[in-house]
Amino acid sequence: MNREDDLDKELRDHVDLEAEDRMDAGLPRSEARAAAARQLGSVALIKEDVREAWGTAWIERMRQDLAFAARLMRKTPGFTATAVLTLAIGVGASTAIFSQINAVFWKTLPVDRPQELRSLAWFGQKHPFVAGTNVIAGPSVAGIETFGSFSYPAYKEMRDGTRTFSQLACWADLGEARPVVMRDVGFGTVHFVSGNYFDTLGVRAAIGRILTPDDDTPGTTAAVLSEPFWRRSFGGRADILQHTIDLNGKAFAIVGVMSRGFFGIDPSTIPDVIVATGAVQLAASTVNPLQNPVLWQMCRVFGRLRSGVTDQQARTDVEPWLRQAADDAVTAAATMQRRPRENDYDAPRLFLLDAERGLGTLRDAVSTPLLILMAVVVAILLIACANIAGLLIVRGAAREREIATRLALGASRGRLIRQLLTESLLLSAAGGALGVALAYAFARTSATLISRFMPTVYGADRSLGVIVSPDARVLIFSAAVTIVTALVFGGLPACRSTRIALISSIKRSKTGVGRSSRLPADKLLVAIQAALSVLLMIGAGLFLRTITNLRETPLGYDPGGLLYARIEPRTGGVPSAQRAAFFERAVKRFETIPGITSVTATDNPPLGRAATIFLGAPAARFCMPGMTPHAERDASAALAGVAPRYFETLRTPVVTGREFDWLDGEAGNAASSGAPDPSRPRFPAIVNEAFARRFLAGKNPLDSRFGLNCPSQPSAIQIIGVVADSKNLPRQSSSPRIYVPMGGSINVVTLILRTGGRPEAMIPTVRRAMADVSVNVPTFGETTPIELREQQMQQERLLTNLLIAFGAVALLLSSIGIYGMLAYLVTRRTSEIGIRMALGARPAAVVAMVLRESIGPVAVGLALGALTAIVAARWVNTLLFGVTAYDPRTMAAAALVFLAIASLAALLPARRASRIDPLGALRAE
Repeated sequence: MNREDDLDKELRDHVDLEAEDRMDAGLPRSEARAAAARQLGSVALIKEDVREAWGTAWIERMRQDLAFAARLMRKTPGFTATAVLTLAIGVGASTAIFSQINAVFWKTLPVDRPQELRSLAWFGQKHPFVAGTNVIAGPSVAGIETFGSFSYPAYKEMRDGTRTFSQLACWADLGEARPVVMRDVGFGTVHFVSGNYFDTLGVRAAIGRILTPDDDTPGTTAAVLSEPFWRRSFGGRADILQHTIDLNGKAFAIVGVMSRGFFGIDPSTIPDVIVATGAVQLAASTVNPLQNPVLWQMCRVFGRLRSGVTDQQARTDVEPWLRQAADDAVTAAATMQRRPRENDYDAPRLFLLDAERGLGTLRDAVSTPLLILMAVVVAILLIACANIAGLLIVRGAAREREIATRLALGASRGRLIRQLLTESLLLSAAGGALGVALAYAFARTSATLISRFMPTVYGADRSLGVIVSPDARVLIFSAAVTIVTALVFGGLPACRSTRIALISSIKRSKTGVGRSSRLPADKLLVAIQAALSVLLMIGAGLFLRTITNLRETPLGYDPGGLLYARIEPRTGGVPSAQRAAFFERAVKRFETIPGITSVTATDNPPLGRAATIFLGAPAARFCMPGMTPHAERDASAALAGVAPRYFETLRTPVVTGREFDWLDGEAGNAASSGAPDPSRPRFPAIVNEAFARRFLAGKNPLDSRFGLNCPSQPSAIQIIGVVADSKNLPRQSSSPRIYVPMGGSINVVTLILRTGGRPEAMIPTVRRAMADVSVNVPTFGETTPIELREQQMQQERLLTNLLIAFGAVALLLSSIGIYGMLAYLVTRRTSEIGIRMALGARPAAVVAMVLRESIGPVAVGLALGALTAIVAARWVNTLLFGVTAYDPRTMAAAALVFLAIASLAALLPARRASRIDPLGALRAE
């Protein structure tokens, strides 16, 4: 029971006694009760006065404690600066990372009523309605891996049939798989959206207008710019609506600029330009992808629920329309492939996902790295707390006589603990305020840090649709961290400092020198610091080994000396019928450049497609003579169109057969159409060893045929060669691949040039040579596969650098903690050490004794750190490559490094102990 409860009971008893006294005096019971009621009113006033007095006294005591703590901080500026800066690092780092987590996971879309938005996904184990085309992966829902894209006919079916959504909108980001080149500007991210896209989100343009359903027609030429792109590429000019922008050789009228902070429904990318779906032919390789029912990569669909509609009601309403579209696609796939309609398939199940915070693309990509960083900064904060706790214990020992005197004069232990905690809270508040200031300053570049955990776009960091700025949630977090930190590093020293023997402490000299102390609390703090430090060092070591393994893993080709340069012939108006000859002319022109040893081209270069988070390498379904229908359903391989000398340029060995030459392509076939060479296959292909092992076991590959237009032509394509396996990404395993001659249906081509020197130095020469071929078709996106490989390791490299930096900070703080603990121990045990030396102990024995005092808790900490690393292994295993989180060599190396640093930190106090003058130590006693 607290003091206020005691007061209530005392006052009630007082009122009851007053009523009984009045009844004893002869007053009737009713009058006595009335008098008691009046007395209650006065008692309430008394109670309020007492409460006010208590509040005033508490405020006064708090003011005195704060004033005393402030004077103490001013008297010890070195200690104060060390503690505040240490805390600022811990609190600032944790606040900065939490600000990023807050921006990514909890901030809602800056649109009208975001809680009404839902994104759509589907699932089906057997889905022949996609006819082997790529489908964008959706989120995992209750352990089910969904698909996040639809065909445009499926979208229209759902949009026109729904009664539970006020609007359903479609958008597509085709990424680097189908880039859009902007002449005079470069290239960037283009989103294709339905005409009701902006209305569904509930946003308006800052300049001009948004796209409307009237713009959603084939051949539309209206474009809306994002605010960052408008400023970056057009200098923020006010007359922007009078200008056009060239997209893949077609002029688009700029009709609007969106407001700052707009990014659409997906925060993983801020689009540069937004055009209507009617313009999707800009990036399409098929005739009309909006009418293709089996092309289930064209639409990401989201909508706004009508008022009062539940998710279950909306799913029940829309799912039949989705299944109808899938059934129509099955029929269309059978017609296109000239095969019987397949009826054994799973009708797609519809999932509605909360889109209040946008799509989960960004969250899925950065959740693990951000959680790892949050754990790291919490570890740094705990190390800082342990360090400051050790410093406070040392200072508490120096104040032992003061505290003993105050206890002897009548101060309660609780009163002194409150005073010491007030001092800790003031220190923590100062460090927290400085830390929050640092976090605010860091917030300007936080989005850049997050973007480096994402795949790049055209070789550049993504512009993310997140604004990392401290808000109420972040400030509450910072305040909570500051208070908890004060209690963590201040509680133990406060309790320890007030648990003393009065007489012996008062007699002790002001230096605080006394007899031996085993310092279990100090050793525990050192063990905690050692455990957390070695944990961070193990993490840094694992990621260092991951990067080394990624760089050294064989790719099946030699990336050194290669240069990539992309071209898009539609920017120069080159028609499809002339593209094959155009590509051949470009390749042969580059072969004449001095310093270039070989040239080729492809639509799917190694490491090139992985920059998009949406589409992987194209997968082709094929059939072979005698293949069963069941085996045919599983027969698929990555497909790439390549020019002659492709494998020679990449230095991928040809195991058997030959490479392509120019007569194998469309131009060669056209030239020989009058009198075809019977010794030359009309439709040749080259496969890799993985394809031969899986589908041609026991057969001669050069005698084998297959078909892509199944089942009407199962043997139309002749295999003319087998090449060694190669990887598109270091983390991938070798999979079946088919290489065919590069044809004119391809839009974007990557020229691959092997140089004799530095590839980057050849970029100006390559651009001039391309101008000789066509002044209207420039090269763009020049890069090297080495750079692309480094970009693919961007997340691992960033985590490694951060872990190394934080590990260094942790190592420094832990070393300071070990030094402080041993320095304090030597001071406390000066008399004991003097006696030992007076009795004949050698300096080396004293050094060994002091070192043992530090090695013991350090060894315990190393063991705890290794065990914690094993427990936390499941968090990082997916990010590692070629090494497990339980790698003993990494753990041993981290432990040895920390042990060496800890020994160096302990050496100085140990040497000082060995030089103690026995006579002087005994006199001090």
